[in-house]
Amino acid sequence: MCADVASRSTCELPGLAVDLVRRNVAVLAALNTPSILAAKAATKTIPIVFGTGVDPIKLGLVESLNHLGGNVTGVTQLNIEMEAKRVHFLHELAPSVGTIALLINPSNPAFSEAATASAKSAAQLLGLNLWVLAASNPGELDAAFATLAEQRLRLLLVSADPFFVAQREQLVTELCRALYGRQRIFVRHVGLSMPGSVASSPNIRELLHSSIGFGCARVENPAGDWTHFHELTVRAQR
Repeated sequence: MCADVASRSTCELPGLAVDLVRRNVAVLAALNTPSILAAKAATKTIPIVFGTGVDPIKLGLVESLNHLGGNVTGVTQLNIEMEAKRVHFLHELAPSVGTIALLINPSNPAFSEAATASAKSAAQLLGLNLWVLAASNPGELDAAFATLAEQRLRLLLVSADPFFVAQREQLVTELCRALYGRQRIFVRHVGLSMPGSVASSPNIRELLHSSIGFGCARVENPAGDWTHFHELTVRAQR
């Protein structure tokens, strides 16, 4: 049984998780932070397999990577650490630009706060300014795009959030207008249809394979610290 969580708002996820528990599913699999937290709150008995970009210990999913202490196991992508790497990469692409914009979803604080802190630390180390833009619905995305255009920000880092994946068509269309002729970097392949864009993301195929492997095994398996190097795709601007 599959439920599309990318198109759902965060407030809908607890009800969706409860509904799946009522259907007495054998295993719950969740591949983003809001859905993982909703699944964990819905059941303490059904095995939950996660794929997350944050520290599962700090998030309260497991007691440690070797001792789970509950019904949850899975793999982590180290996405938080990658935000700093993406800032460094943007600076290498455009070393003369002193400001980077970061787009986050504030309704997913478990990820957005840690991602912002990671990006800020990298920006400070490089002597760059970080302009944080927040959007958790289509209207706020419009406002973020307007700010990008008004401030003539040349570099944009879009955080790895399921909301931005669900809104990718609006995201790509509006960013083409706001950042025409300027460099962009995206995660999870959101912007690959845009000339002049760069995508840095986890190898999602391997993440899914690893998560399914955990789900087919016993939930007592230790959580995995997934360290495969992220994929990098560049589309040239002509």
